[in-house]
Order: sequence, then structure tokens, then C-alpha cells
Amino acid sequence: MEVGEVRRVDDAITGFDRNKPGRPCVLIRVETDPRAGAWVLPGSSKGSIGTFVPRNTLRGLKKDGRFQFLPRWVSARDLAGCPSLGCLPEPYRTRVLENANTVAVDFEVEL
Repeated sequence: MEVGEVRRVDDAITGFDRNKPGRPCVLIRVETDPRAGAWVLPGSSKGSIGTFVPRNTLRGLKKDGRFQFLPRWVSARDLAGCPSLGCLPEPYRTRVLENANTVAVDFEVEL
């Protein structure tokens, strides 16, 4: 797991949107034990909210889309079974990370 990596994570794990399986999510903060896991930003090919990333930026991103601003927590156990598409290349990696609402990950209680 590394910051900027995109993994396919089911909405049932993140609680995002309409229970889509294998939604692209970018890791914005990785945490180790005792609370191992990562904060992720779900991606969507619909709507105008979020940081734009064009199709084919990574193999497996077949549509233009946007990574949302509000992160979701995913445990390391849940991420272990989620396929990686690789790390976002520049300048998209920096743009997505700069636009993430990292205030949300600093709360002691999950949102």
C-alpha cells in the first residue's frame, strides 16, 4: 500500500454510493499498526465534483472521472483483496492529494 496508489474497492467496503463492485479508489494516507489500513478517495465517472483524471491515465481507468474530496477508511485486511491499478502518475497524483479533505482523517473517530 502506498500513497497515490489506485485500488479497486467495492462500495460495500467504503460505504460510498450505490454498491458498485470494484470502484477505483486512490489511497491518500496509509496507516500502520495498531490501526493498519488506508484513507481512500472513491472515484466516479459521473458528476462534476472531485479532481479530474482522464481515462487511460492508468491501465484499467477506461473512463474520464473524478476522485472525490471526502476520504473513507478501509482496513488493511479489506484492502488486501483489492486489485491495484498502480500509482497515479504526475500531475494527477499531486492534484488529487492536494484536493483531498485531509481534515477528515485527523479526527479520532471515523466519519
